[in-house]
Amino acid sequence: MVKYYRVKKSPPTFIYVGGDFFMKILFQEIVNYAIKHTASDIHFIPTEHHTLIKLRINDQLINYDTLAHAIYKKL
Repeated sequence: MVKYYRVKKSPPTFIYVGGDFFMKILFQEIVNYAIKHTASDIHFIPTEHHTLIKLRINDQLINYDTLAHAIYKKL
């Protein structure tokens, strides 16, 4: 069973995860969002406590999501 929870905000933030199937869905969601919003790049930026996902849209780097390090390493 795959479990994940999201904080209800826009864009959503994933808190807990398990399973390879979820990783595939998460990756597809990130890429589809980037395509829909014509992002030229996707940045994964590790920090001390989590990993930021940022998208470059119209030459501006915008926040997309925040992932726990464990999720980022599996992704």
